[in-house]
Amino acid sequence: MRRIEFKNIRALMSERETNRHIAMIDRNLAIFYIIIDKGEKYQFPETDKFETIFLIKQGSGLIYSDSENAIEYKSGDIIKVNRGERKAVEAKTKTIIFEIRNLEK
Repeated sequence: MRRIEFKNIRALMSERETNRHIAMIDRNLAIFYIIIDKGEKYQFPETDKFETIFLIKQGSGLIYSDSENAIEYKSGDIIKVNRGERKAVEAKTKTIIFEIRNLEK
């Protein structure tokens, strides 16, 4: 077992993106907490092309990426999107996601 210390932990709540919050960030890792209301679609910015893992805490819907047309998700699913791919999440029900982003180049 190894202790991991986050020396640069930051919190962010943008007025433009009130549904997406950085939970913690380190040099090579960022964890976001995302809430998407039923029927909403969240398109990630074009510049967001990091390797990403989505942990679905609650909800169901579709995740879109460049390599897949759509992947259906539900509570408890873990979905990986490769580096360099654009992505979007469409919620069929209210969705809560933990997005883990690998910031290594």
